[in-house]
Amino acid sequence: MLFTKGDIVLHTHNDLDATGCAVVFSHMLGIPLEQLEVSYWSYGGLQWMMKRIMSKDPTYVVLGDLSLRGSIANQLDQWRRAKPERRLICFDHHESTRDAAKKYDWIVLNEDNCGARVMLENFGKTLEEWAPEEGYHLKPIDSDVQLFIAFVDAWDAWKLDSPFRSVGEHLTRLMNIVHVEEMLELVLGGTELINPLIYDKTLIQALVGGEKRDIKRSERGVRYYSVAHNDPSFNVLGTSLRIAICYGGNIPNSYSLFADYLFKIHKNLDIVLVVWTFSGSASIRSPHINVATIAEKCGGGGHPNAAGLKFPKDIDVVFGNKQEEAEQAMLRFIFTAADKIDKIK
Repeated sequence: MLFTKGDIVLHTHNDLDATGCAVVFSHMLGIPLEQLEVSYWSYGGLQWMMKRIMSKDPTYVVLGDLSLRGSIANQLDQWRRAKPERRLICFDHHESTRDAAKKYDWIVLNEDNCGARVMLENFGKTLEEWAPEEGYHLKPIDSDVQLFIAFVDAWDAWKLDSPFRSVGEHLTRLMNIVHVEEMLELVLGGTELINPLIYDKTLIQALVGGEKRDIKRSERGVRYYSVAHNDPSFNVLGTSLRIAICYGGNIPNSYSLFADYLFKIHKNLDIVLVVWTFSGSASIRSPHINVATIAEKCGGGGHPNAAGLKFPKDIDVVFGNKQEEAEQAMLRFIFTAADKIDKIK
């Protein structure tokens, strides 16, 4: 049995990790990516993904890096059970997927690695179960593919001490100016071969030459707060957190890169909060605090070092002339154990 386009599909996120999932999907099937069906989704678009799956009704569905929770995971399991020939597998690394992974055996979760690496290490076993006669599990993994996934993993899984992280950062910069499918065209120098030029720092810096200027301009809008708290769950010394608040609309480049930049220049910074006024939501980042736990308490979720949440409607993130008042309300919603919140600058 050979898999064909439409018969087997990949649904994944729309970031650097997604490019890794697509590369693994193509490489392990031995089919050029342009001959496969791959869809890229934001975490907020998973209900549309579910509608796509139900309308097209493929036999084999592969999911990568999608932070499955609650109703979506339940709907997927019901879809799978409705017909005995349907097959479903999910490769993920989000802490927010933990409850669903305990409930469903088709979710493979490893919170230590990025979604693409989880897929790289487990997809062969899945293909062996789905098509044992084809010998997919015997196919060696190309060393270039393994290297590319190492770069993706170092960046997306926040492996701060990895020697590969700087290249992952360059690749993320490149994704700021190209769509995920264009990125894959650059990544794949041939049918299944990785293009070594994708790692060329000079090439990428030439493409994003104005980045430093843009970051400096964005930094002017960052506001800093000190949050005194009595919550022992925070893995920090002392009982005060230093937090930077910035706004997504003011950051021309990747907010992951911008947060990384703030942590580099402010060594005592604990958390960066990127607020999106159009959706009333925020991305929360930290190099040493489990922000997924914080986000989950607020109804959100994500990775230990990068997570997201949504503010209740009574918090006015479109604050007009009351910016500090609005930011105090945001921080009190997130840090319920806060004793005192002071604006630093």
